[in-house]
Amino acid sequence: MKIHTLKIIVVDDDAAIRFSLKQVLEKEGHIIAVVENGLLALEQLKSNHFDLAFVDLKMPG
Repeated sequence: MKIHTLKIIVVDDDAAIRFSLKQVLEKEGHIIAVVENGLLALEQLKSNHFDLAFVDLKMPG
């Protein structure tokens, strides 16, 4: 069964978590953007559409 490709943004201040999620999700065929804070995520959202967001709730700023 083929799963639909999703465009996903990962927002986390921990580089290891960003890297891990990107690796796993790309292996599944998804398109991944990673950013390290909420302000950069908002910038991405101005010009890109994402189907799903993984967002760390406890980040500086």
